[in-house]
Amino acid sequence: MKNPQVAVIISAYNSQEFIAECIESILAQTFMDFELIIVDDASTDGTLSVIKEFAQKDSRIRYARNEVNSERCFSRNKAVSLATADLVAVMDADDVALPDRLEKQVAFMRGHGDVAVFGGAMEGYENHRLFVAPTERLFAKLLFNSVIYHPTCMFHKKAFQRVGGYDESDPLAEDYNLWVSFACEGYLLANIPDVLIRYRVHPDRQRAAYRESLRQSMKRVWQRQLALMGVEATPLELDIHGSCANLERDIPWRVRQVKSWLQKIQKANTRKKYIPTSALEEECEAMLISFAEPLSFLKEPSRYFMKLSLHCFIAFCRCTGKLGESSERAMRIMKDSMKYL
Repeated sequence: MKNPQVAVIISAYNSQEFIAECIESILAQTFMDFELIIVDDASTDGTLSVIKEFAQKDSRIRYARNEVNSERCFSRNKAVSLATADLVAVMDADDVALPDRLEKQVAFMRGHGDVAVFGGAMEGYENHRLFVAPTERLFAKLLFNSVIYHPTCMFHKKAFQRVGGYDESDPLAEDYNLWVSFACEGYLLANIPDVLIRYRVHPDRQRAAYRESLRQSMKRVWQRQLALMGVEATPLELDIHGSCANLERDIPWRVRQVKSWLQKIQKANTRKKYIPTSALEEECEAMLISFAEPLSFLKEPSRYFMKLSLHCFIAFCRCTGKLGESSERAMRIMKDSMKYL
């Protein structure tokens, strides 16, 4: 029997409320030569029952169940190992694929044999917000941020296995880490501007703790890339690097720190040739344009004061060695409060 062209993989944990709509969106695809592999990560609700019901009706669906909850990296690695197709498309159990998602992605892969992994844009499920996917200077952008929306990605299974798959020891920024692994092995990354899925944002959920843990995980990915450039970043430099990733307007002396830091990593890259020099220069220049209008105390005193307080608080915590979980949480609260000024 001929293997399908695409394997769609889903890691599901306590997804009873959403997974039926997710599965239905895959079964409704205009491109039908696929297998759907779902790994239930020891759900305690009715997720597995929903999966089994669909599997009984459609032979393209296969499923497995973890005996204990093992996190999504383990489940996704397991799903990929079960795939018989070379092309693998990732879905989150609470998202909805647009009907032509697979058709568009297979067509792109056929026309771009040099690309190992790529994604596209997303639309917010609840508010229809557009999540635009970058299409230029992805390798340079990768130094600061994840460049592919994970629930939209499609990759070659062989390339995925060659880079070691998802890092199960650091499960929060697993997608970001995976893109870096692809890039380090010389594989090309790409995005298309088309919206491929409807992404559930879950605005009612408290995500502050998750965002803080994700930030720490991203720091490790930054350190990994900077080390390849011969840069051993200090805690302050990593904080400045985070400012580059967020592209938030800041107070004048912070903008000067960003400019100095970007110059430092450009010099290091010139020596190591980790990123194409011209691409990194263009990306850094674009960042500096984003920072071109610093906050003014006279025009925006409240925002200026909050930013200044935040930076002083970070400096105090580092000098006293008290930059722990509580202080990280306090910094996040201060940053979130600025949104309302």
